[in-house]
Amino acid sequence: MSPDIPPEALARYVEAAADALGLSLTPEQRPGVLAFFGMAARFAAVLEASELPPHDESALRFEPVAVPTAPPAGPSGAEHAL
Repeated sequence: MSPDIPPEALARYVEAAADALGLSLTPEQRPGVLAFFGMAARFAAVLEASELPPHDESALRFEPVAVPTAPPAGPSGAEHAL
């Protein structure tokens, strides 16, 4: 995505994205959403211009990791300190 997106194209993209997500933008929200998408496009351009070495590329296969469960909550000791 080029950081120099014409304002009309950015507005069309925002409208299409909002429609696709079933969102309605009020006239008050629209300038902020357009500003954010323009900023996001500039961030994306910086990232796209950076080459990643092979070890930084995304994995070919995603394997989720199990999240350990927390131990059951017990008395903290503060309740018994008298």
